[in-house]
Amino acid sequence: AVKLNPSFPEALYRLGQSLVHSGNYSGAEQYYHKAISLSPLDPNSTTYKNGLFFANLGQGNFDVALSYNDECRLQFPNVGTYKGFNAATLGHLNRDGEAKIALKEYLALRPNLKKKSDYKKIFVPNSTLADILIEGLVFVNKSILFGLSSLILLSRLPFRIALLATSQRPIFNEFKKTFLSL
Repeated sequence: AVKLNPSFPEALYRLGQSLVHSGNYSGAEQYYHKAISLSPLDPNSTTYKNGLFFANLGQGNFDVALSYNDECRLQFPNVGTYKGFNAATLGHLNRDGEAKIALKEYLALRPNLKKKSDYKKIFVPNSTLADILIEGLVFVNKSILFGLSSLILLSRLPFRIALLATSQRPIFNEFKKTFLSL
């Protein structure tokens, strides 16, 4: 289609999509930029910027990717995919507080996502970007889990101190062996 009409933005976008989802992230960028430059006022230009999000995400340019996704989210604030992309990118950037909020918003729209395989089912089949996005979401989840495990350990601290204080009593020795190992 691009050979037939190299000035058709949608064809350029589709070519960029085929390249980006097959792993040619830097090669795809030029087609997204050209599509936007040919039609900057076109409502679809936000969609083309989503392609730039993908291209930069794939290259590990997470700050740039996030800025493109932010433009898409401003244009379409209730679109769930942009919320998910936001959570994943913030996860890669280790911006835990924002990432947790973004993930909560995304999962409220997608309660069916429980496992990595669930996410892969709803994403572009065989896209090289799926694992990158999932990895970002996993970073967010690990941050949440780490926070929870820290709280659990801290909540046991007074209990452990009480056990140590009574460690002179023989009746507590077996109890202490069991619970201090948690």
